[in-house]
Amino acid sequence: MSFNESKKHLAAELAEKIYKDGPEFAQLLGFTGLLDSEHNIMAPQKSDSEHVGIWKKNPQTGDFERDMAYSADWNFWAQQSTISAKKTAKRLVLAGESVARGMLYDPGYTPSQVLSTMLEQAHGESVEVIDLARTNADISVLQEVVEASEQLSPDIIVIFAGNNWVGNRAYLSSLKNAYEISDSIKTAGVAGLKARLTQALNQEISTAMAQINQQSTLSSTEIVWVLPEFNLADWKDPDIHAHWLETEKDNQRWRELKKQADLLYAQGDYKACIECANDMLVLDEGSCSATAYLFANSYEQLGEYTAMRQYLEMARDSSIIDLSRSYTPRITNEIREVMIECAANHGNSVINLKEVFQAHSSNGIPGKELFLDYCHLTSKGIRIAMAEVASHLGDQSVSASQLIDDAPNASEQDEADAHLLAAIHNAHWGQNFDVVSYYCNEAAKKSVDILKVMQLFVELQNKRLPIWMNESLSSALEDMSPQVKRYLFSMGANCLDQLLFEAFETCANIHGVALGDIIRGVQLQQHAVDDLSSTNLLDPYFHSVSFSEQQLMEGGHNTRHDFYKAYLPSSTFTFFTDGSQSRTVKATLKLNNEVAKQSCVVIKVNGKVLDTVTLSEQWSTTELLVPTTLLVSGANKLEIEWPEQRFDSSLNIRKICKDINSQLIPELYPMYGNIYSLVVR
Repeated sequence: MSFNESKKHLAAELAEKIYKDGPEFAQLLGFTGLLDSEHNIMAPQKSDSEHVGIWKKNPQTGDFERDMAYSADWNFWAQQSTISAKKTAKRLVLAGESVARGMLYDPGYTPSQVLSTMLEQAHGESVEVIDLARTNADISVLQEVVEASEQLSPDIIVIFAGNNWVGNRAYLSSLKNAYEISDSIKTAGVAGLKARLTQALNQEISTAMAQINQQSTLSSTEIVWVLPEFNLADWKDPDIHAHWLETEKDNQRWRELKKQADLLYAQGDYKACIECANDMLVLDEGSCSATAYLFANSYEQLGEYTAMRQYLEMARDSSIIDLSRSYTPRITNEIREVMIECAANHGNSVINLKEVFQAHSSNGIPGKELFLDYCHLTSKGIRIAMAEVASHLGDQSVSASQLIDDAPNASEQDEADAHLLAAIHNAHWGQNFDVVSYYCNEAAKKSVDILKVMQLFVELQNKRLPIWMNESLSSALEDMSPQVKRYLFSMGANCLDQLLFEAFETCANIHGVALGDIIRGVQLQQHAVDDLSSTNLLDPYFHSVSFSEQQLMEGGHNTRHDFYKAYLPSSTFTFFTDGSQSRTVKATLKLNNEVAKQSCVVIKVNGKVLDTVTLSEQWSTTELLVPTTLLVSGANKLEIEWPEQRFDSSLNIRKICKDINSQLIPELYPMYGNIYSLVVR
């Protein structure tokens, strides 16, 4: 939808706002251009001539030295104190995001180190590699870095980026974008939202790549783009149901099909499951990962790996419409195609790791052998990627495979640390036990001493204190690697980490260490409900198994209200007891949608029914006694199973558009119920 068409839709709303919403009227005028405030948007500021990233130019020597004023940012960049202004050899700048930084290995083993060695072999002479990759770099940071790097007179700029470019929430910060997005939903539903977000993203990418080339053209610097790949085989996004569909009937039908497809898959009838998923796809138009995973899993069982890959990519790319949850960085097919097209238009070279990793992967689908998580590479992945760059830039006499064979390997300790951090990172993003356990076992294979770090992490997560307040952990960190220190210190919110601790315990058992007793002892000591304490199960620590599911906290997907939102038919919480006494559960909750008849939620403890509670759309408080026969010593699971409800799209689509117009995060997904309070005493 064009800007002018959006204005037509806005005209009627303006008339109403004049009378009803005076405070918002100026904003609407700004959107139309009748006021200057919204139109006079400053262009991105050029980077200052004194800095290249965190390094500031020394006026006496001309060299660039780390600026103390930017010390809080140092850990995001290469651990290098000085960058010489004077070239002593052919100079290459490596810019990019955390994948180019070598996250989880950095600083012990990085892409720039590997590339430097490979380039010397491929060129037959020394090539100076300047590492300007930055963790968490977005498009604007990348532009600044590339522009500033011209002060270093590079011969080549290699840009390894594309994962941090899906900034869909940011588009709501512009009132113009917000109204265009809401209009797209009114016109074409969530499919319209996807199209509008994609259009905005494509324009942002095209503009950024054009500006980068404009700068490099002035200095005749060669630009090479390295397009990252995603861990398709072993990464799964959060379990979510379809967004609001066009009609109440569509919403109901999709949920019925989902239940049917899950049953067919469990029964091993994969072809019937695919037929069922096809009907779901007609309804959700490819914007729901749950549908795509049904396809992918079924095709995997049938041995049809090309089709499996197609739907794994669909699952990955569907996240662009979800404005509420935190998703891991990723490059989508749309981003990849736009980058390839823009690079060709500007005469840039492209190394597409999608094709490279496909050739190095079983069944053509890359997984945990090449990735530590969703996008960060193992040492093998780093070597393969950098070999392609070095081979491309060399004289072609040395093949990529030869460069891989001769490349330096990461140390055993760096491998152990990286794989332990990968286990933690995967667990914190909701990955399954087999994946988390794999990384734990790989870490222990490289160094059995990593089991000590696992034990320290158990203490850190359960005591829920900052590291600097934990004397034993602070002392132990002195002997840990820089990457472990950096990860633990920068880790934000805590999780209960039950799955991770189970993986720790399993790994430790293989090596004859009884870590399980220590885990259970610490958890009971720190979290057990007793006569003098209670547990608030709406604390994200107890209700979430991953960062993407955390609610009621900054950065979570539910920060607008002070109650928990149930997006799935079942909500699960964890509490601890010693199992010796009965406990009480007190809950205040309600259904979120109209029900055809009186409905009940089923409340279970450790898989057994505790009681059923009649609910409506009004808040209701209930208090239930949990007998000792349902409790266990240690972790206990409380489940709330929500009833089927009427999911009326019309009202909610209007509300989504209103929220977007107000630049609020909209509720794109139906909710089964809300919980205002949930306490175990």
